[in-house]
Amino acid sequence: MIRTGDIGVVRIQEVTSPRFVYVPVCAALVLQGVASLSLHNTAFQDEALYLYAGRQLFTQLAGGSPATDTYAAYFSGAPGFYPLLAGMLDALGGLGLARFFNLLCMLCVTLAVFAVTRRLFDDTSASLAAVLFAVQGPVLMIGHLATCDALSLALLGLASVLALHAGAASRALWPIAAGVALGAATIAKYVAFLWAPTVLALLALWAWQHVGVQGAIKRVCLAVAALITTVFALFAFDPGMRVGLDFTLTRHAVFVSASREILVARVAAWGGGLIGFACIGIALLGLARSHSKSVLLALVLGGAAMIAPASHLWKAEASSLPKHMAFGLFFAAPLAGFALARIGGYLRSSFMPARWLASLAICVALFGVGLYQAQGLFAEWANSDEMVRILRTQVRPNSSRILAEESEVPRYYLEDVTAPWQWTGLYYFHYTDASGRNFTGEDGYRQAIADGYFDLVMLKYGASINVDRAIDSGLRDGSHYDLIARLPYTTGFGKGEYWVWRRGAR
Repeated sequence: MIRTGDIGVVRIQEVTSPRFVYVPVCAALVLQGVASLSLHNTAFQDEALYLYAGRQLFTQLAGGSPATDTYAAYFSGAPGFYPLLAGMLDALGGLGLARFFNLLCMLCVTLAVFAVTRRLFDDTSASLAAVLFAVQGPVLMIGHLATCDALSLALLGLASVLALHAGAASRALWPIAAGVALGAATIAKYVAFLWAPTVLALLALWAWQHVGVQGAIKRVCLAVAALITTVFALFAFDPGMRVGLDFTLTRHAVFVSASREILVARVAAWGGGLIGFACIGIALLGLARSHSKSVLLALVLGGAAMIAPASHLWKAEASSLPKHMAFGLFFAAPLAGFALARIGGYLRSSFMPARWLASLAICVALFGVGLYQAQGLFAEWANSDEMVRILRTQVRPNSSRILAEESEVPRYYLEDVTAPWQWTGLYYFHYTDASGRNFTGEDGYRQAIADGYFDLVMLKYGASINVDRAIDSGLRDGSHYDLIARLPYTTGFGKGEYWVWRRGAR
């Protein structure tokens, strides 16, 4: 069947079966689901923190004990949104169920890629865009990671679909719904707000094309009003979230720095293929020169793809780069799908099997690369099974004081036998000794260790290696503590060991 489609600027002819276009999408969803579910590791530090906090917040809402921490002050999203939902899922089915929910969210994002591309271009471009997006390493990784990224991206995808529908619809409900979805995405993870202008720009361009300038202005104003109302309503409900927004976005500190050369290499590895095809799509639309709106549309989508890389390169920050890249890849996928469809000969007057096979080979190759990358990303943190098993034999409920590097992980796994107050991490510490003297930071850790304050100490000499080395002299000298275990682990960065000390009777 030959179908003529409209991408707003360029008229195209598509040679395809109307049923065939859904086959690649279904295959992409199956591959994405199987690949994400094949990833295995114990809870990541952020996962453990979100799930532990979510279970506490659920207990509090149910009339139980209040949460022991002001999570809103440093979470990257509203604690009462994704963490609460994930905590409830964890209570029902453990880490696996919480991760499965995120997989469902990412499958919805792939469908959103298909819907957006189909609206902007054509069926075949939409199918290829969905395939290209589904096989990316960052996409597969966050599809099996119980953090707020998948839900936020799913809501951002929904906002994009609603925005394009609102651009041509007559009812005011649609731009309002797009604004609410965009606000919900921001609430789920504050960094999603960086892509809010992109969604609003898509709404403006699509409405400008279909209902004119005045109609576009009206729809954008409605969407912005809904976005602002949604966000500020929640911030008014929980003022502590303003501190969290400031801590995680506006005045975000760099936790894991990296050279810009390394960051460029990672961006190229984790999304270079998709971004490269997106650049080809921009060039093809630019060469068409049928209308200036096509170039604007291409630049909006292409610019959105570069927001995360540009932000991380500017700050020279490595942490969360693959997760943030997935947001940009969502907007790059429609351009990449259009480019691959043109290269593969789908949008021509005759079917070209050789080019079709070339497109298929590209998708298969990118899937292999993406799965390999996702496995590597999932191996960047240590498997904590053995460490948790050893600590479980040593902790005493409601009595042991435990100092642990990345304490969120053992605290989550040992929630059934420990209380929140028993755990101390390596981020900040205030200690008052028997004579009433106050110590903070590294001085506080050293003095507490010298006094035998902690019953158990677990260090791994990882991201907090400078603090570890500054405070471990009192552990190694044997004056108060005995080394009871050295547990090897391997991550994507190399090998290491968990060191576990127990306070001895002296």
